[in-house]
Amino acid sequence: MVYDFCFYQDSIEPNRFYELTEEGVHRQFYVAFNSADINGMNVRMDDGVYVNGPANVKAGNFGAWVWRCEITPRDAEATPAEGEGITSVHRMRKPIETVDLAPGSSWLLRLDATTMYPGMRVPRHIHEGPGIRCMRSGEMHVESEETTDTFSANDPWYETGPDDPVIATSGPDLPCSFARFMLLPAEYFGKRSVKFVDETPPPEFRNRVGPKFFNDTIIHF
Repeated sequence: MVYDFCFYQDSIEPNRFYELTEEGVHRQFYVAFNSADINGMNVRMDDGVYVNGPANVKAGNFGAWVWRCEITPRDAEATPAEGEGITSVHRMRKPIETVDLAPGSSWLLRLDATTMYPGMRVPRHIHEGPGIRCMRSGEMHVESEETTDTFSANDPWYETGPDDPVIATSGPDLPCSFARFMLLPAEYFGKRSVKFVDETPPPEFRNRVGPKFFNDTIIHF
């Protein structure tokens, strides 16, 4: 079976909720603003949670802005959230083609975030699997075969992983921050996945550009 990444941005009015009923869908939720109750788990702003299959997502007293990344079969329809007080936008769908999701295989589905200082340049690098990124704040220019563009808050983009090195440069005036939804080999559980292609940054680089892990989950196909 072949799979796609799907990315949604869900705006939920105060105390409103939506339900997703599809079975067998791997879902990572990131609460970008305020808080939400997701399958009984209270998820505060700038945090995330993994759900396998059906999900109930309810905003707190001040509403919520939720980013949702799903791994779905290629022939499955999109699943924008529906309900009173819900605005759901399907921002991106990308085929997963650079890794082999063979039946019975295990993979790591990661949700984390990275912050960069103004004007920082991350030299050509790869991660050992594909994924969707979305800007939380600031601005960043991305260069790769898949995507070459400048992104700002709420803009998503896709990186194919090991076959397409990326150069990333933050904007000159403000720090930038972005969330990452990545599919990686299972052995990267709890470990950084970045590999530099042409040059190794100095040791202090890792103290200035580092991920904040929200969720590492081993999933099965």
